Amino acid sequence: MHPSVNIFGRNFSSYSIMALAGVITALIYIFFISFKKNMSFKQNVTFMICGIPFAYIGAVLLNYLSQIGPLSVALPYLFSDFDYFKAYVPFGFVFYGGLIGFLCGLAFGANLIDEDLRINFRYMVAAIPLFHCFGRIGCYLAGCCYGINHIPVQLIESGFNFLLFITLCIICVRCRKIFIPIGVYFISYGIFRFIIEFFRGDEIRGILFGLSTSQWISCLLIIPLGIYNLVVKDEKNHFNKWFNGSI
Repeated sequence: MHPSVNIFGRNFSSYSIMALAGVITALIYIFFISFKKNMSFKQNVTFMICGIPFAYIGAVLLNYLSQIGPLSVALPYLFSDFDYFKAYVPFGFVFYGGLIGFLCGLAFGANLIDEDLRINFRYMVAAIPLFHCFGRIGCYLAGCCYGINHIPVQLIESGFNFLLFITLCIICVRCRKIFIPIGVYFISYGIFRFIIEFFRGDEIRGILFGLSTSQWISCLLIIPLGIYNLVVKDEKNHFNKWFNGSI
């Protein structure tokens, strides 16, 4: 575990460094795919940048909501004794909150630019597991999101995300349907996340009827949305208007 790295005499969070590496790698991928498919790199970057603050807010909000019990006790101290609040309800990120926020941010970006970015979105999906691959390495270095004894779930999830990134790139080449990649991503990651949660060792994520917050989200939202995007034709898909600038 290496929670921080000393660079030129200053300590930097290992997680932050890996998250930044993930963003840079995702941008390199977007640059490559923009050049390959004759898409506007500037437009794609603007599209993605709109998603980042939404992702941050969503990840933080879901972290607090997953700790609703401690949050309800500590909330009165939010302004009067912030140190107590932080100690009782630790700050952190929950990936699913970030994912949902990122997609909402992309939809906002499409309508802000007022452009039909459905094709862009189709290729953008692969950037999510690519970033996540680096993020989980950051979790491993920081010592968070850990597994039960001798099971490095962060590294297992990092490897899975990289394979999922490769898979989505292949699908984008072989399949022309716009929402197939997001459907495959949702189903694949949703099932994987449901399973890997049984091997997690941290209990801060919230448990209801024996399942974690992420397992409930996988079952009730992510996997059903994945199936929806696989079986519904593009022209009838409700995600259509999210990314064509018509909201």
